[in-house]
Amino acid sequence: MWGSEGGIDASNLPFSYVSLPLRPKEAVELAEEVAEHVRRKLRAQVIVLIIDSDRTYSLGRSVHISPRPTAIKGIRGELGVLAYVLGNVLRLRGRPTPVAASMPDLSAELALRIARLAEHVMGHGAGRDVWEMAARFGVDLTGVTWEMLASVEHHPIALVRARARKARPGF
Repeated sequence: MWGSEGGIDASNLPFSYVSLPLRPKEAVELAEEVAEHVRRKLRAQVIVLIIDSDRTYSLGRSVHISPRPTAIKGIRGELGVLAYVLGNVLRLRGRPTPVAASMPDLSAELALRIARLAEHVMGHGAGRDVWEMAARFGVDLTGVTWEMLASVEHHPIALVRARARKARPGF
């Protein structure tokens, strides 16, 4: 999964459509726009986080590398196949990549934790990648149709709500 499809996971698209670019600057603008829209319409404060299934690899809580570009401070992005190789050779923890957030000072570790929770809730639609998707439907890579994809439950958005931590004695 070291090669991003430019912000749109190929397993969500039929035939051979795989690229609609969403660069970090554009993703930040979009996240801010959605957060502002929710604030105005629902009078609710939210943080919008845009994620990609390409993995960000972490060593502890402070070193994070990603194959794709990201606007999240603390994640070294745009490393391409190098991030994938290092992450797998060193057996680093892999989580979905937070591409952008509407809150500019959101920490990398918190963004990565939220991204992991959201991905778990959203699932993988027709499959984790185009090969899994094609195998699921029993067709070749370009044989997937819109009708096939429409038959699969897909959750492209997840709402993650923060919960207050209980105070522990001595902390």
